[in-house]
Amino acid sequence: MMSSLFAAVSGLKAHQERMDVVGNNIANVNTTGFKKSRVTFADMLYHTSRGASRPVDGGRGGINPMQKGPGVSVASIDTIFAGSNLQDTGKETDLGISGDGFFIVSDGQQDYFTRAGNFNFDEEGNLVSLLTGMRVQGWTAVDGDINSSAAIGNINIPTQGLSVPAKPTTTIDYAGNLDAGANGTLLFANGTGTATFEVTDAGGNTAKLKLTMEATDSFNTYNWSITSDDPDVEVEGSGTLTLGNDGKVTASTGSVTVELVGGDLTISPPADGGSPEQFTIDSLPITIESLDFTPAASRVARQTVCDSLGDEYTVTTTFTRVGNSQWDWAAEVTKSTPTGIIDITPTPEGSGTITIDASGKCSGTGDETIEFTPDNGALDVVITPHFQDVTQYADKSSVTVRYQDGYKNGSLQSYNFDNTGTIVGVFSNGTTQALAQIALANFSNPAGLSQEGDSMFSHSSNSGQPVVGESGIGGLGAIRPGSLESSNVDIASEFTDLIITQRGFQANSRVITTSDEMLQELVNLKR
Repeated sequence: MMSSLFAAVSGLKAHQERMDVVGNNIANVNTTGFKKSRVTFADMLYHTSRGASRPVDGGRGGINPMQKGPGVSVASIDTIFAGSNLQDTGKETDLGISGDGFFIVSDGQQDYFTRAGNFNFDEEGNLVSLLTGMRVQGWTAVDGDINSSAAIGNINIPTQGLSVPAKPTTTIDYAGNLDAGANGTLLFANGTGTATFEVTDAGGNTAKLKLTMEATDSFNTYNWSITSDDPDVEVEGSGTLTLGNDGKVTASTGSVTVELVGGDLTISPPADGGSPEQFTIDSLPITIESLDFTPAASRVARQTVCDSLGDEYTVTTTFTRVGNSQWDWAAEVTKSTPTGIIDITPTPEGSGTITIDASGKCSGTGDETIEFTPDNGALDVVITPHFQDVTQYADKSSVTVRYQDGYKNGSLQSYNFDNTGTIVGVFSNGTTQALAQIALANFSNPAGLSQEGDSMFSHSSNSGQPVVGESGIGGLGAIRPGSLESSNVDIASEFTDLIITQRGFQANSRVITTSDEMLQELVNLKR
C-alpha cells in the first residue's frame, strides 16, 4: 500500500518539474533568441515479485515475470534548438542567424555563446551585447584584409580618426566600341565629289573632263575616276587614293589615258606625300579644283586619377583611327588649379596603337604606359592602360574608362553589415573597405550546452568544443543584418502541455488520496 503512495509522490514531483519547464517556456515566449526546453519521463527500477520461467517440454507453459514499479523519474530536460523566425528591426547592428551557429561574446575571461544578436557599439568603438555588455568576438581587418585563420578577438572600430590613405593610380581599364565606319571626308571646294577641268594635247585640241572621288569601305581610301561627256574623247582607266589623317597621300594606284586627235595624254594620281588634288598630265601638274579633307572623328575618354599624395589629375585619352584595323591612342595629363588648368607633360610612352582582329576585338596593345611626374613632390605615376575590352564594330564610338584603381585619402563616414558578418566601412573618398568580421561557432552537440541565463550558453563536457568559422561556411548559417531571432516557443503546444501536465499531477494526487483512504480502512479493522 505504501508503494502506491511513493509512486504517486514521485509522479507529483515529476509533473511539478515539467510544469516548471512549461512555465519557463511560456514566460520566455518573447525572449530574443530563446530556445525552449522539454521534459522526458522514465519509469524507475522495478521490484520483481516473481521471475519469469520458460515452458517445459510436455509440461507447463512459460510464466511471465511479476514486477511492480516504484514510480516515475525525470529522465532529461532537453533544450530544443529548432529554428525560429527572424524579425526585421531596421537597426543595422541587430543581427540574426539564418541556420546553425552561435555568436561569440566574451567577458574578458570566458567565451559565451548566444543566438541573441542585439548588439551595438559602445563609446570606445567596441561591438557589445546590449543584454550583458560582453564584447562580440571576430576578426579585425588590417588595411581592409581579414584573416579568418587568425585567433578571434574583440571587434573594435574607432568612430573618430579612422581613414584610408591615398592610393596612386596604377591601372586604367578602357571598354567600349570604336566605330568601324569612322572615315575621313574628301570633297572638292564646290562641296561635291566631282570637279571639271580641261586638258589640251600637243595639237591644241582641248577636252573637258570630270574627276570623281568616291569613298570606299577601307579607311581613308577613295576611288578616283575621270570621265568625259564628249563622245569623241575616249577615256580609259581609274585608280585609288589613300590619305593619312593629315590629308596627305599615303598610297595611290592607277592612271588614265585620254585619247585626243593630237595624241594620247596620261593622267596620273598624286605621289606619296602630295596633296590629293595634285594630279599630273604626262608628269606635268594640271589645274584641278582644290580638295578639302576632314579627318575621321576621334573618340575622347577622360578619367580622374590620383598620385601618392591624393592629388587629382585628368587623363584625356584620344583614340584616332589610322588604319582598317588600327587605332592610335595618346594620353594627355592635366591638373586643375585655382588659377586654371595646367598641362603635365607625359613621357613619350603615353601613347600607343591598338590592333583589332577580324572579329572586331582587341588583339594587341603593346606594353606602353602612361607616366608623369607630379609637381607636388609625390612619387612618379606609372599607369598601365588595359584595352582588352575595346571593340571595333559598325556602331557609334563609345569607349570610356570603366575602372581606375587610385583614390585620395578618405575618412570613415558610415558602416554597414553584409550577410557574411563583415562590417564594411564607407569613406568620404567613395571607397569601401572591410573593417571587421563577426565570427560564429557551432558544436557537435548543441543540446549539450549549459544555459547561463541572459540568452547565453557555455560549452560543457558533452557539447564538444566550439568550432569557429565564418558565416555561411562549414555548415554555419548566414548572418542577416537588421533582424533578431524570435523565441521558438509555440504557445499552442505549450498550452497543450500545460493541460496534460495538470491532468497528470491531478491523477497522481488522486492516487495519494485513494491510498490514504485504503490505509484508513486498514487502521479501522482494529476498532
